[in-house]
Amino acid sequence: MITMTQSFKNFWKNYFNFTGTATRSEYWWMALWALIISIIWFIATIIIIIFSLASQDKVNIKFNTFAEFIHNTPSTLIVWCLLSLLTLLAFVIPSLSLTVRRYRDSGLNEVSVWLLFALTLISSWITSPNDSQNTFFSIYFSTIGIVSIIELIVTVLPTKQLANTRVIGKNKSYQNSEL
Repeated sequence: MITMTQSFKNFWKNYFNFTGTATRSEYWWMALWALIISIIWFIATIIIIIFSLASQDKVNIKFNTFAEFIHNTPSTLIVWCLLSLLTLLAFVIPSLSLTVRRYRDSGLNEVSVWLLFALTLISSWITSPNDSQNTFFSIYFSTIGIVSIIELIVTVLPTKQLANTRVIGKNKSYQNSEL
């Protein structure tokens, strides 16, 4: 079984690897790493915001232009926001690659892996509708909920659990060739 440290190393080593597989432990250890890093980053962000705003003589909340916002925002806060953005962007591709590799390991065939991957991206990028569109609003959250439940189920399944499932699983010849 893979260790927490090894999963972190594999996460960065397989930055652009969308073709391999990732075990349950590798996926969930990295999920724990992401949670720990996010909590620490959030606490650091709150501390930096408090100290940055406290160091200013006057806090001006009303900004008419982006230039006024940048001019009135402490430089430490701007640098921290840019660092946060770069860190987030650095984590996006290996996270997507790890998710695709986990889907593959569960036994999904190629089409199902990429279909679920596309559904995940689309459901997370759909913008929230207005309150006047109640029907669309309920469909929006239903779609996100269903896709999230499917993702959870697929990532929790043991290796090759879906391999013999019709339509979504790998065919038997593929599974037997790996054994």
